[in-house]
Amino acid sequence: MLAAGVAHVRPLQFVLAIAIARGVRYVALGVLAIYYGDAALLLMETHGRMVAIWVVGLILLGAALWWLRGRLRTPADAAGAQ
Repeated sequence: MLAAGVAHVRPLQFVLAIAIARGVRYVALGVLAIYYGDAALLLMETHGRMVAIWVVGLILLGAALWWLRGRLRTPADAAGAQ
């Protein structure tokens, strides 16, 4: 729960976010294993790190664009959106 405090997130939200993220990860690996078998596991072993780096990069890019969009909005735009 220390990480929740550091991230300024309520502990319940933190635990739910971790649980959902891990659930999605393991479901995706399970689906790949069912459909592609050993070939998917070999792919994840050989290229898993690069895929993870790209996914994290895309998430960070999306977060940065979302933050910039919020910063560039004028007060009139923000008032009209509410």
